[in-house]
Amino acid sequence: MNKARNSGKPWTSDADLALLTMWEVKKPTESICAAFGRSEKSIASRLVLLDRYPDLDSALAEVVLRRATPADDEPAAE
Repeated sequence: MNKARNSGKPWTSDADLALLTMWEVKKPTESICAAFGRSEKSIASRLVLLDRYPDLDSALAEVVLRRATPADDEPAAE
C-alpha cells in the first residue's frame, strides 16, 4: 500500500478551508483525497478536528458513502 504524498505533513489553514468547501459541495472522496494527497482516514480525521463530525467512525462512514465508485473489496449493490 502506498502512502499518500502528504501523509504526515501538517495541514494549512488554506487547505482546511479548501477541504471544507469541497466537502460542502459533496465532491467525491477520490477527488478530495487526490487534491490533498491524503488518505480517506486523513480526510475523515481532519473533518472531525474541524468539528464537522463528532467522531472518526461517523466521519469515515460518510467518506465511504461519498466514494464515486465502490472499493474493490466491497460487494456491488444488487
